Amino acid sequence: MIILLYGPDNYRRSQKLKEITLSYKQKQSLFSLERFDFDDSEDFFRFKDFTSQRLIFEGKKLAILENAFSLGEKDLKSLKDLLKDNIKNENFILIVSDSRKLPSDLEFLLEGAISKQEFGELNEEKMKFFIRSEAKKRGLEFSSAAENFLSAFFKNNTWGLITEIDKLQSLHQESAKIEVSD
Repeated sequence: MIILLYGPDNYRRSQKLKEITLSYKQKQSLFSLERFDFDDSEDFFRFKDFTSQRLIFEGKKLAILENAFSLGEKDLKSLKDLLKDNIKNENFILIVSDSRKLPSDLEFLLEGAISKQEFGELNEEKMKFFIRSEAKKRGLEFSSAAENFLSAFFKNNTWGLITEIDKLQSLHQESAKIEVSD
């Protein structure tokens, strides 16, 4: 089974990856988890070994593939074959996570993945909603002017935005609305 997470918003994509991984850890008592970053050329070979190994007492396998779209043409074809071979395998869960656009060789994942989510750039309204929801999680409330300022300043840098919200949380203990001056 394949789960596809892609798009340039690294923060939201990594949060979804954590959520999925935690969910599998809670549901499965016996499974192996491996993380592979294909920016490191050795990790692709490790991944190929991981897919070929079947242990007797092992339950499900969960592999997290990061930067999978950075592979060269030859390795990308090999990856495509490995993914196609395991797309329906319920004992082998593959989470493909990449900031880049899905290569045409892997577009079959859009149809075959059990779950797919694109983490594209947020427009102004979605960015303000994201600010409100992240602030609420931290017990904070922003004035409209503060929301507008943060949205304009951070645009699509959600990592920077979250870091700023976390700083404001540590500095602003009372329940008053946070203003631009804060």
